[in-house]
Amino acid sequence: MTRQLCDEVLNIKKPLIQQDAKGIWLDITHWQPRHGTPSCIARVLRNAWLEQATAPPVTLGVASNRHLARFASLCAAVDEIHVLPPWQIHDSRDQIAIADVIPLDPSQNHLLHSQGIVTLKDLAHCPFDSLLHRAPSLAKQLWSLYLGRDQDITIEMLNQSHKMALILPPNTNSPKTLTRYLKRACASVIRQLNQRQLIAGRGDITLHLGSAQGPVAENKNSRYSLASEEDSGIDLPTMATKLLKQWDGRAVSEIVIEVTALQHCHGQLDMFRDEPTLAA
Repeated sequence: MTRQLCDEVLNIKKPLIQQDAKGIWLDITHWQPRHGTPSCIARVLRNAWLEQATAPPVTLGVASNRHLARFASLCAAVDEIHVLPPWQIHDSRDQIAIADVIPLDPSQNHLLHSQGIVTLKDLAHCPFDSLLHRAPSLAKQLWSLYLGRDQDITIEMLNQSHKMALILPPNTNSPKTLTRYLKRACASVIRQLNQRQLIAGRGDITLHLGSAQGPVAENKNSRYSLASEEDSGIDLPTMATKLLKQWDGRAVSEIVIEVTALQHCHGQLDMFRDEPTLAA
């Protein structure tokens, strides 16, 4: 019924919907501003839902990710909407128990309590890297709460960096060929960042030299490197172009790109900072 309402009321043909025994989650991240604010979308869907003759009672929660939206829906009265903005979460972070936001089994609850992780505020010192190995599913849910958005989680992202390496065919010394591989490597990193809605404040591109016999012995003359820092996000293609101008034509065996100082494109409020600032 939710898909039908999205189609008929909002003209959305393929909405991103998740459902389990506890409720239905509708991702409206990319609907704005064409369809209005999140609360406006919720009102339209609620009203259309209540017009259905056989529709059961419903509560709606609006928040920055599905876990917080579920918590918001539990705070709403029947057939009403409860909006939980990021700044309200920040103000109440030491009063909102994680167990009230994410259903925890006894073992998960014990694990978090042993780490001193009880409220949303405690996530600021959560050991995500070790938790990812011990309880991957729980770590991913807590990670999305920590970010305030639904996000993927990897060890690289936990360390606030992402690194990729591209091995080239032997004797790659053609400018045209190297340019093509550099574009491919940059595009791969940019795609990974875009999928996670991140921008990188610092980037390093390195060309490791080599030959048909293998890589050149590691020293300062065995590679060409270029680093860049920009608060608003680095430009990898421009960096690659500058690095090509430094290259002397010797064969390249590997391209390595590392991006660090990752931050969210949307500049969403970080609920775990003590002095939050709202993005315009």
